[in-house]
Amino acid sequence: MIDQPIRILTQDAALGSRISSLFNGFETTDKPVKGKRSFQVTGEGDTPWRTHWDSCQMSTAHDPHLALTGLVAVINRAVLEQVDLLAIHAGVIRFGSRIVVFPADSGQGKTTFTGAMLSRGAEYLSDEALVFRRDGTVVPYPKPLALSEWSCDALGLEPRGEETLATAGDFGSKVASSGPLTDVVITEIGSAKTIIDELPRSAAIGALLGHAFNHYKDPLHAFDLATKVASASTVWSLRYQDPIDAATLMMERISE
Repeated sequence: MIDQPIRILTQDAALGSRISSLFNGFETTDKPVKGKRSFQVTGEGDTPWRTHWDSCQMSTAHDPHLALTGLVAVINRAVLEQVDLLAIHAGVIRFGSRIVVFPADSGQGKTTFTGAMLSRGAEYLSDEALVFRRDGTVVPYPKPLALSEWSCDALGLEPRGEETLATAGDFGSKVASSGPLTDVVITEIGSAKTIIDELPRSAAIGALLGHAFNHYKDPLHAFDLATKVASASTVWSLRYQDPIDAATLMMERISE
């Protein structure tokens, strides 16, 4: 996951199969690797299910589904805390040759909008992080989408409790290949109707750096890279209420 080897262990066969399906967008290897992070989920029946990161207990749940959502959250945190590449909090999709990012804070609808775009024919790169190699190429980070009950209802998925984990395949989509960023979408929820406007490219620099996880590690490189990708991108303002309607219209605009 973003050049970091991850090992996940469980003795529960059904849970192991579900973990494999959720993480099948990432590469796997049978070769020994150095620095492998180890995560473990233990539990049985109604006994507490515990998630460990290396030897430290990170979460406790009362059923395997909740244990799985906790596992995904812990792995996501571990990977993004350690990544050396510039990472930005955002949803990212690919449509044809276009790679589109919508930076946003947690709770601002980026995962729901990502799912809506996938349901309209886009391919999946991430619902969590836009990650750049130093040359500006976007790195896929296809972690499972974590959807609320409201999001599942809006996207036509069957909810599995308060939080549902989904993959690109659940939307009839697939994980996309890497490539250069082409579009930055600055979203705002609350408009009575969906409104899309084109913005100056300079608006993208603040949107990207303002949502970066780790720009402080190499601030000069982060600023230079954000400026470089923004100058080569089309920048949009998207105000909406209905994610499906917004995704439909956004897809039409980037297809023109």
